[in-house]
Amino acid sequence: MDKKERLILAAIQLISKKGYDATSVQEITSACEVSKGTFYKYFRSKEDLLIDVFQYSHQQTLNEAQQVMQDTQLSTREQFIAIIAYELNRLNDNRELYLLLHKVVPIQDRKFQHTIQMTKSLMMTWHRDWLLRVYGKQIEEQVWDLVLILQGIMKEYIVFIDREFPLSDKKRVAESIVERLDVLVSNQTSLTTMVRKDTIQKYENMISLKTKNEEEMFQEDITLVKNYITEQSTWKETEKKEALSAISMLEKETNQDSESLVLKKALISFLKEKIHVKKPLERMEQYIVKTRKEGG
Repeated sequence: MDKKERLILAAIQLISKKGYDATSVQEITSACEVSKGTFYKYFRSKEDLLIDVFQYSHQQTLNEAQQVMQDTQLSTREQFIAIIAYELNRLNDNRELYLLLHKVVPIQDRKFQHTIQMTKSLMMTWHRDWLLRVYGKQIEEQVWDLVLILQGIMKEYIVFIDREFPLSDKKRVAESIVERLDVLVSNQTSLTTMVRKDTIQKYENMISLKTKNEEEMFQEDITLVKNYITEQSTWKETEKKEALSAISMLEKETNQDSESLVLKKALISFLKEKIHVKKPLERMEQYIVKTRKEGG
């Protein structure tokens, strides 16, 4: 297991135990026995780490689903039950992390907000696909209603029922959830669709959104380097001021489309001598050279 994965797993454990706001970068790095400098080699901030945490957790769920689907002795419905049981266990173990998806998060970071929406969209479309796999085309008109009902039931089991009345047998709970979905599906012809397709369109569209462009990535690398410099407890204040002045000047010159390529490269060379976070500086240099060529 590499250091990045160790940091992600430590964050999952601490956030699930203490909550996001009460968990500090220092606690995460201490749990992994790595320095803050190592943290900032991989993540620009705690919010940036949380993005990877959500992505990691979602991928783990997908991996489990793949294993379940390889069990040919289970019917599609039984596979669905097994996956819901796994989700319930995982959501229960990481309750605070899961609840972040359903809170109004005050963080203004656009990338963070985008990841929250993307994670929700991935789970909604994933559940939609499984419902269609189990019940077929007959539920196409009501599928989004069923998705919201499924996710609502799972959330309440985790948030309220399991907290007040611990349910150790998650498989039985999963079976109970699917039994209730069976009843809804059997009566779906008499039910009016509450969620219109155009209402849910933005969640479907989220899946096909492009990743951030190069300019946004450049700004994120600027932030990463600034955070790294600020966190250096062994540096003198004069050293911090010099390094922060250099990165701020580089940011200003680049954002103003200054033609002084020599100055920008000199600033990057200075920063490379001062700090150990090389990758973002290399990406910034590549971006600067590329934009210079494109500008003629």
